[in-house]
Amino acid sequence: MGIRRLGRFLGRLLLLGLAFWAVTFAAVLAVSLLWPRDTALPGRADAIICLGASMSRTDGWDQPGPNSASRARSCAALHAAGVAPVVVFTGYGHSRASVAEAMRATAVDAGLPPEAALLEERARSTIQNAAFSRALVPDARRVVLVSDPFHLPRSWVIFRAMGWPDVALYPSRTAHDPEVSGIDGRSKARWLFRESLAIWANAARALAYLGGGVLGIPEERRIGWFN
Repeated sequence: MGIRRLGRFLGRLLLLGLAFWAVTFAAVLAVSLLWPRDTALPGRADAIICLGASMSRTDGWDQPGPNSASRARSCAALHAAGVAPVVVFTGYGHSRASVAEAMRATAVDAGLPPEAALLEERARSTIQNAAFSRALVPDARRVVLVSDPFHLPRSWVIFRAMGWPDVALYPSRTAHDPEVSGIDGRSKARWLFRESLAIWANAARALAYLGGGVLGIPEERRIGWFN
């Protein structure tokens, strides 16, 4: 009897988890589809933060993937429009090249002055993007995050939770960029599925991060949990 009750409880728990995930996936899909294609330029900011995606799977080990390249070109365009004086490119990439450097090179090719580019090459997650970028622009009050639409809501929550006081969002439209095709060699459905899972994974790890702080675990060590 006890085993049956446990089985029913676990079954209901699984159904509840699937329901939460389905709602999250629907929300991520809606954001991706409904975000305005012609987004107005954001107001003046202290820095633009270019969030790295993956490296290319077809164009060479040191080249950015389509998402990363499109984000970099968007940042170059924002800088040219006078939105902010500097662009922070953030992302690890892999052991042979960082996605931050790959995006910087793409943005420079698109017209960004090299002296306006700042590199953060350690971050392996959005939480680390937020944590590690702060040292490069410690006095920044307002920043503009550039990423794909489906990634921006979670990025905003994370950056605000990590203490950035004023965060604006600007979407990079990979699907409408004439110089790229596909989404880093993966289908859009796979990216949306990954994002819907990442939201809940980040929520769980955020609780662990806060709990570690209560227990006195140093912040640098806790940030390392988000690789």
